[in-house]
This record gives sequence, C-alpha cells and structure tokens, in this order.
Amino acid sequence: MKSLIVGQIHDSIIGDVVDEELKDYLALSHHVMVNELKDEWGWINVPIDIGIEITPVNGNWWEKKEMKIV
Repeated sequence: MKSLIVGQIHDSIIGDVVDEELKDYLALSHHVMVNELKDEWGWINVPIDIGIEITPVNGNWWEKKEMKIV
C-alpha cells in the first residue's frame, strides 16, 4: 500500500490515504483495531468499535466528515 500512518494522538491514528486504497485501508484498520487487538491483549473483554472521520484530498480538520465502514 502507498497509504501511511503519519501520526498518533492518544487513541487516534492519523493516516495519509491514497484514494484508491481507502476501502482496503479502512477494512484493514478496522480488523487490526477491533479483532487483532483482542487477540493480542486477551484481558480486553468489552466490545470495541472505531469511529472514522475523513477529509477531502488536501482538506483540513474543519472539513472532517464521519464515515461508516460498509
């Protein structure tokens, strides 16, 4: 993938995602953060979900919109 994780703030990840890779990037991120996290840390016994906000290409944080994984 050409997409990159470019930063982390507490429990948030900031990614620079190539448009054509968005669907795969989101699916992979969801899988790692929801499924594999529990496998690695077995003591987590509560449901985990993630929220996604994206901006247009060259957008800023003011332009963030919530997005659902389909």
